[in-house]
Amino acid sequence: MLKERTKLLFVCGSLVGGGAEKILAYLVNHFDKTRYEVKLIILERKLDYLKEIDPAISLECLDKTSWRGMFKIVFELSRRMRSYRPVAVVGVLNYVNIVIMLAKMISGVRPRMILCEHLHLHNYFPKTLFGHVKKALMRFTFRRADAIVTVSASMKANLEEEYGINPAQVQVIYNPIPIDEIVEKSRAQVEHPFFEAGKYTVVISAGRLVKQKRFDRLLLAFSRAKEKRPDLRLIILGKGELEKDLKEMAAFLGVENEVAFVGFQANPYGWLAQAHMFAMSSEREGFPNVLIEAMACGVPLISTDCLSGPNEIIDPGKSGLLVPEDKPEALTAALLTLAGDDGLRRKFSEAGRRFADNFRVEKVLPLYEKICGF
Repeated sequence: MLKERTKLLFVCGSLVGGGAEKILAYLVNHFDKTRYEVKLIILERKLDYLKEIDPAISLECLDKTSWRGMFKIVFELSRRMRSYRPVAVVGVLNYVNIVIMLAKMISGVRPRMILCEHLHLHNYFPKTLFGHVKKALMRFTFRRADAIVTVSASMKANLEEEYGINPAQVQVIYNPIPIDEIVEKSRAQVEHPFFEAGKYTVVISAGRLVKQKRFDRLLLAFSRAKEKRPDLRLIILGKGELEKDLKEMAAFLGVENEVAFVGFQANPYGWLAQAHMFAMSSEREGFPNVLIEAMACGVPLISTDCLSGPNEIIDPGKSGLLVPEDKPEALTAALLTLAGDDGLRRKFSEAGRRFADNFRVEKVLPLYEKICGF
């Protein structure tokens, strides 16, 4: 007689957007299908990563179309909890965690509730009446969880200090990263004028072109560094609402011909691997997966020491350079330091590859199994 598989339910807002959704798609695929019956419920019909989900996983979309439809979603989700009767429910991102907790409370079933938070919530909610209500809802939700997963130690500390969460409730589990796949894709040869052999020293960056990423600071730091190193070039991967503004800023700084905005790239890893250094200029992150991906590609790192994650990834002077988040002149100095030191770049590259191995899914998955109670 076949042993009944353990039922796990994962709930996420969508399969589009940032790192959290992509990491979820990667994680659920790796649960042992002979031991676990995995179901994934998506609240909104945004399914860019759908093709990355293993067909063996049951997937359902509740098709939330507005915030006013959220109460309907809560009842729909509670009905599915009663029907499916999972041993554990794992929610991903803050508003989803509120929804699944409310659904559980009216469902009549008592699964183990695991809430995964990928955002640093310090000063996250606006200081308005609605912001205070949302923060109170998050505190209410967190305190009723069986366990909370954060993707950085800084986020764990914030939940304990700002939200009054019991430290025993919160565990740091870093994101699993598909290291072997990244390494394989990084071997792709990318053709771009800036990659002409021996001609330029290429800085690369990647991310959504939004305020949080502070590409304006990177452009300013790069323009100053280029005054001393005319061979420097900058490539920015990604799309976003600030693309036009950033291009205009590059022109204003006189570096429009030395900066290439190449948009979204289906395989960014070939680009990363051919650059001399990767620079991240964010003012806030949850856990910047892109730094681990760059390490796996063997590209040396420079990052702002922002909330949160970079100082848990980069060992300053050993595996990369950390600079104060609000000082473009420090970022300029870091660009010049790496541009002028081949030996330091090799040192950071080798250390980064070793560190990236810690994020393999086979090292992360047992931590999720344990926190789910298995």
